[in-house]
Amino acid sequence: MVKSKHLVVYVMLIYIIFFLANAFFLRAVPVSYMAVTVILIFILSCKNIKKYNGLISLALFSIGVYLLFRRGASLDQWSMALIDNKSLISLILSVPFLGIPLYYDQYQEDILEISRQNIKSPYSFYLVTSAVIISLGMFLNMAALPLVNQLMKKTSESYDDELFNKALTRGFSLNLLWSPNFISVATALNYLTLSWLEILPIGLLLALLEGVLLLAIEWRLIQTKYRMVSDIGADIFNTKNNKESNSAERKKYFKLMGLILYFMLFINVLEKITGRSVITIMPLAAILAPFLLALFTKKLQVFKDKFKYYLFEVLPEKANEFILFTSIGFFGYALRICDINYYLTSILSQMGNFPQFFLILLLILIIVLPSLIGFHPIITIATISAASPLKILPLSEIALGGVYLVGYTVYSLLSPFSAVNLVVSNLSSKTPLQVSLKINAVFGLLFIILSSCLIKLF
Repeated sequence: MVKSKHLVVYVMLIYIIFFLANAFFLRAVPVSYMAVTVILIFILSCKNIKKYNGLISLALFSIGVYLLFRRGASLDQWSMALIDNKSLISLILSVPFLGIPLYYDQYQEDILEISRQNIKSPYSFYLVTSAVIISLGMFLNMAALPLVNQLMKKTSESYDDELFNKALTRGFSLNLLWSPNFISVATALNYLTLSWLEILPIGLLLALLEGVLLLAIEWRLIQTKYRMVSDIGADIFNTKNNKESNSAERKKYFKLMGLILYFMLFINVLEKITGRSVITIMPLAAILAPFLLALFTKKLQVFKDKFKYYLFEVLPEKANEFILFTSIGFFGYALRICDINYYLTSILSQMGNFPQFFLILLLILIIVLPSLIGFHPIITIATISAASPLKILPLSEIALGGVYLVGYTVYSLLSPFSAVNLVVSNLSSKTPLQVSLKINAVFGLLFIILSSCLIKLF
């Protein structure tokens, strides 16, 4: 079993190396070689794939195979279909390494200490928890959810479970709108010709909008529903408010902000130097940035230990996402080269007559609604993109990028099938429905309406 797991890791690494080689040296590796690595990973991982992912992947592959046979696709086209989502998959496989620098210093302890000093009421608990998941989520992505649950577990016992779950799901979703190491941003960039810096302004504005909504929507509710909840947390973690403690808190805050800025600057500089998009350079940045920081801070042993851990413990678990996203890419490629694309184009062209606000709203709902019954938003985004929407809809490319970002973000909030809600459900012993639609339906609907107004400006 161990040997099989290690073999999967080695093949995944070869896949990433092939991707980077072709990204920086055009056609350095034949497409068929990458397709072979995909098939090997399928063979080595198929026994361990989750039932839901397996069924969705099987359905998408079946439709894709039918369409490619109907088209009379060449061997090269079959290979291209298998690696169509190579950039997204390389991101998924490499992004866990971004979490390594959190172990170079007491970043997690600092975040916990700052949090404890600022929690004095249910509302401050909600805000601080949201801020913590936003901060750690930038580096750890999905792995931040169980970590924050562990860090805040004792504090959360003084407050309502529903409030804690709202903070986790809503706080996490903010990064989906702008952070380059999140699959939502990578998806938008994958189906558009924009760079990360070009899509960043609308992403940050949408994140700011969601942040304001996150603050405002709970204010009145907490004043009524949660006013009887004990403020034990404020008593337990109450500390002296003096200059020394404030100075120490500021140092911890600036240290964390410095780490965030380091990553953003590193990605931006690497993008400029290489002339490649952020989705292309992220697998390289995810390893280079932690390594260079370890070199500078003399933490190479920590880097080696954590790199080995992520390589052989975390990476094999990504096989599920590998197979799912490969099947989505396979399906999307088949759609693009087949005549069914004509019908999609015809439907979208009819929507082009709608007022722009309603067009944006409808496109977001087209992404979100199927996700509520299990359809991954990337399937819908790939389907929309296959119809070349920019040629037939009165939308700018940035506006369409905003639609994709909002659609994916609302999916993560509302769908009982989203990875975020499944993880939070498992951590809180609630059903996926209780941590998604039940607590975030109004929040999600308001965000769709408000974000449609904002996207219209672009």
